[in-house]
Amino acid sequence: VSSLFNSGYVKSLGALVLLGQVFTVCGLRRVAIANAQVIGQLVPVYALLIACAMGVERPSCGKFTAIGLGVAGAAVALDPSNMWLSTGNVFLLLRTVAFAAFLAVQAPALHHHEHSALVTVISQLIAASVTILVCVPIVVVKTGLRGGALFGGGAELNGWVG
Repeated sequence: VSSLFNSGYVKSLGALVLLGQVFTVCGLRRVAIANAQVIGQLVPVYALLIACAMGVERPSCGKFTAIGLGVAGAAVALDPSNMWLSTGNVFLLLRTVAFAAFLAVQAPALHHHEHSALVTVISQLIAASVTILVCVPIVVVKTGLRGGALFGGGAELNGWVG
């Protein structure tokens, strides 16, 4: 177990989770939650593309047909006024790619480690720890803890991201 905490591979998985969280916050600050939901449905599409590029999955006509349908469905469901060129959608697409990369990259690790569930748990713990270590000081500096920002308040955080 301790070797997993020291593994650069597991730390990189944690970094992908952290990036996904940062991109989510930045994206949601700029677009409607509906766009985030629709773009989030592209995670399996990107995960398959990344896994095929890594050699984890074998490409096939059926898989690429599913990818095309997934992209087309997301494009149709997006609000056209906030479509592709908005900064928020770019952040949400980056979030989708980060989470898809996490899924594709962790797949081989799940087969190689004796306690495969620990790979996921430890990478999530690493991401959560770094998030707390980075974000708590930012919140304290930005808000001075007015209104209990760390304990469920947080209305005063409006506008500090972005």
